[in-house]
Amino acid sequence: MVSNFSFQPPNNSENGELLAHNTRELNIGRRFLPVGLKLVVFELRIEGKSMAFRDFAFLQVKESALVATIAGGTAVQRSIRKPIVLDGTPSLDPEDEKASSVLNFTWSCFRAQENVSDFNISDGNISQRFKSLLNSVLNKTLSSNEKPEILSKVTNLTGKSLIQLPNSVFKDYPEHGRVMLNTTQLIINNTYYVLLTVRRNERIAHYMQTLDIRDEDMLDIEIR
Repeated sequence: MVSNFSFQPPNNSENGELLAHNTRELNIGRRFLPVGLKLVVFELRIEGKSMAFRDFAFLQVKESALVATIAGGTAVQRSIRKPIVLDGTPSLDPEDEKASSVLNFTWSCFRAQENVSDFNISDGNISQRFKSLLNSVLNKTLSSNEKPEILSKVTNLTGKSLIQLPNSVFKDYPEHGRVMLNTTQLIINNTYYVLLTVRRNERIAHYMQTLDIRDEDMLDIEIR
């Protein structure tokens, strides 16, 4: 079988060609090339001979990835006796050095799924059939067909079965990029997983912080 094959020739850049002579490495500085698909041509000539050998490669230039961060690090302890503020303002867009545009923040909170053993019910007080029924109710929100995509990602990351808390667990904060946790919806001496999703146009970045809620007063410390 013989078939015709054709393709559109690449467009020449308005900035002209980037030429580097007598070197086997091409080092391109940051922001030197605009976003887009580039064609890189490597040509080798042997002195005294008219032949030239060429190789080609495509180079996809993309915008820098967003950086999502929650102040305090990946694991912190907070006292339920004090306001719990989650700070995502250290997040940044490397492409926007002057921070002229606002990032979009989405917060999610998860806790470990409860099971029958958490109810301290002995075999003498409950039948196996009822235990199976109770487990099925507790697992219903985490069935593979019903898991939201973000819940599935966090579950895979932590290796635990998690339940996503309603958005009411977060309270508005005057400054953009920060939120407060509604401590009335938290359980003392429990571990929560807070996921920050940062968006700008098509780019997305995630950061997760493990939050241990304690009943005693604690010092707030963080590494930025």
